[in-house]
Order: sequence, then C-alpha cells, then structure tokens
Amino acid sequence: MLNDPLSAQYALLALCAEDMYSALPANNKGNLTPPVDPRVAANWTVVGFISGRDALLDTQSVGIGVPLFYGFLAYRNTINTQYVAVIRGTDNGIEWIEDVEFLPVDAGAPIPGKVENGFYSIYLSMSYTPLAQGGTGQPVAAGIAAAVGQNQLTIVGHSLGSALATYLTLDLATKTPLKANLSACMIASPHAGNAVYGQYFAQNVATYKVYNYSHDVVPKVPLFFDYQPLPGAMEFAPQDAQATIRHTLGCNHHAACYAAMLDYNVADWSQFPGIGVKDADGNAPCLVGKAQGG
Repeated sequence: MLNDPLSAQYALLALCAEDMYSALPANNKGNLTPPVDPRVAANWTVVGFISGRDALLDTQSVGIGVPLFYGFLAYRNTINTQYVAVIRGTDNGIEWIEDVEFLPVDAGAPIPGKVENGFYSIYLSMSYTPLAQGGTGQPVAAGIAAAVGQNQLTIVGHSLGSALATYLTLDLATKTPLKANLSACMIASPHAGNAVYGQYFAQNVATYKVYNYSHDVVPKVPLFFDYQPLPGAMEFAPQDAQATIRHTLGCNHHAACYAAMLDYNVADWSQFPGIGVKDADGNAPCLVGKAQGG
C-alpha cells in the first residue's frame, strides 16, 4: 500500500495553488499575486509568484494572451533552506484546449526529443516575480534559481501543472546551478514529451516522483507521436491506495483525492466539503473514506 506523506503534502499544495486562482473573481482573473491560501501560510512563506500566458496555437510567442497566476515559490517556515515551486493545474476553457494541442515540437537545444506543443507554449511564456522590493517578472527558471540560491528546491505540479513542472525541472537541472539540490514531485501527470525527452530528463534529474492513478484518464494522454510517461512514473491501482475514491472523471483526477490516496492522514478531511471534495455537479463527495487495511 502507498505511504508517501511528503508527496501527499505536495499534492495539497498544488490544490491550494488551484484554489488561489479559482477564488479570484471573474473581473480579476489577471491578478498575478492572489491572496495566499491560509493552508499554505500555515507552513510556508511565499516569496514570489509564477505566471504564464494562456493563448491558442502557440500565439504566446508573439505576446498574445493575458498573463495569469500559475503558482508560487515558498520556503518552509521551520526550515528556511527548503523551497517549493508549486504549479497549478488546468482551470479554464483555453487551458483545456491547450491541453489537447498535442502536436510535438522540439524542446530546444541542448535538450533532445519532442514535447507537447500546448503545454510547452504555456511554459515558454512563464515568468517568476519576486515579492521583495517590488520585483519585476523574470524568465521562470533563471528567476527561481536566483531566488533559491544554494538551498534545496522541489518542483511540484498537478495535472497540466505536472507537465509544466517537468519542463521547469529539466531547465533548472541543465541550465542553472541548482541541479545538485533539485527534486520534483508530479501528480496526475499527462505525457509531457516523447521517449527521447523522457530519457534525457531521467539522466539529468536524479530525484523525482510521478504518481498516476490507474483510473485517471489525464495521465494517459496525449496519445500517439511516441508520447510517454517519464521513466519511473508510478501508476497505482485502487487496491494500492490509502483512500477509497468515488469513481468519476473528476474525482479520479482531483489533487485532494491523490493526497488522500498517498497518505490518508495528511489532512483532517472533515474540514473539506462532504468529507472530501464534491464532484463537478456538487453531489456525492469524491473521498469516500479510508481504504480497508489503510
């Protein structure tokens, strides 16, 4: 049975990043520095924000698309040498369309292999803005590397955020001094690239985890063009999980459900609506309860 409390904590951080964006009112979705979720602030100090542009057909490359909040960089309150960069998953209609812009494109020298155009077009538009001294946006990998310095950094992503986290992790490992202090945790990750790209990632990133639930359809796409999960990605079945999840498309993919399946004790689920999270129609809770033997 799975038992990974740290990765479960990271899954909840990804959930918080998603909630920080979804909580923004419709007339303020362009806010790149949303209020920090209290669940994050309880254990982490946010030092900067990650943004990216949503646009169709790779038009971010010519400046099309409004910048949106995609995540944050923070250090642990009790150990200020431990950082996380957390990237949220898909939230709006344009992002869903970008998720299926599946044609392969070059990752760019010196990185070999092909990557998924929709995901990668968002990544190439991403920037990092430090909170200190009214910071301005910087290229995401270089900006985060400068902020973290010689400290430990874990890149965290869920869903679309996992693909973006994959690209960011590899850039940090190959283009900045952070390689020795770098790790990654990807939850419910779609295929970010082809087999050649994946092998190069594994050769250059020593420490990473990928958790994909067997009933979740997102980690199985995109198909064709030799798209593959990263080497060593763990696909787990219901009998491996610490929690029983309601079998729907949304529940099988939800970050909170992944957290509970990795470590049921990571949170007080009575503090979540319906003892867990409700499905897209607001009906039965996704998190049914603790698995037998869990």
